[in-house]
Amino acid sequence: MTTVQITISDALAKEAAAEGLLETGSIEAILRERLAAARVAKMQATRQKLSAAGTPPLTAEEIDAEITAYRAGRRGSVRPVPAPLGAARAISPTSTAEPSGTAKPAT
Repeated sequence: MTTVQITISDALAKEAAAEGLLETGSIEAILRERLAAARVAKMQATRQKLSAAGTPPLTAEEIDAEITAYRAGRRGSVRPVPAPLGAARAISPTSTAEPSGTAKPAT
């Protein structure tokens, strides 16, 4: 937990206290609401910029491809193509794994 100290006028403090707004739960709720509103405002501003630039929205397939590429980058390799049961495992052309399971030396 973090302790936050603020300086506000006595009149505002009395009014806020009377409404229960200085309680920890109330302050947390207010901060969460404002943070959510700020995130939405940033997203809307980005949408407007993209719209003004004439950038078309991504299709569902393009979004899936971006997610797959990101995940592959995090793993450090491309996901292998699944092979039928009982068959030798297929290896993607960009994979660094050998079919025998031994890694190729980095070049």
